[in-house]
Amino acid sequence: MRNLFREDLQCQRLDPLWPTQIVEFDFAGLEYISSAGLGVLLRRHKRLVASGGRLRLINVNSHIYDIFRFSGFDQVFDVQRAGS
Repeated sequence: MRNLFREDLQCQRLDPLWPTQIVEFDFAGLEYISSAGLGVLLRRHKRLVASGGRLRLINVNSHIYDIFRFSGFDQVFDVQRAGS
């Protein structure tokens, strides 16, 4: 299982390199996301929006997409389902 916290830290290190940025999290192979993982995404999203960037989630499987849909996060993030 991939570690979104580690990936978030890596993205934070990249922030100064791009004044306007689109950061993609590739969810291929991710089967579960915890509430802590959702918090990481929300923090990343807020920081990116504040700097004129945005967050894109790609290859999101149907189970995780349902979590985003039921929680309303599909309205917050740019979510691209796997296979689309």
